[in-house]
Amino acid sequence: MALDATWFGTGVWQAQQADRLLTFFHEPLTTRSYAATCSLAGVPGAPLSDTLSLEAPLAAIALAATVPSRKDFVQAVWAQRQIPRLLIPRARPFSFVQAGTSSAAP
Repeated sequence: MALDATWFGTGVWQAQQADRLLTFFHEPLTTRSYAATCSLAGVPGAPLSDTLSLEAPLAAIALAATVPSRKDFVQAVWAQRQIPRLLIPRARPFSFVQAGTSSAAP
């Protein structure tokens, strides 16, 4: 939905669905109390342990939304202190070499 809104512009359907999602998740966002599951009656279950996994897609959906609270979702992602390990490049091992000596490059 966010990609479609970015590439082709936001249609009526995309804006309505994005607004519905962000409106539904706005109260849990303010209290940082997302439920990992929810019954059909709307009763929340166990709490979600990783909030970034939900807040990042919601921030992307905010591109198609029109509700004023859309900025709150983007700010929530930027305020996260955790960085997914997949985005951190692994450093190559290195060693210090004294001047005048040679070492075999890996």
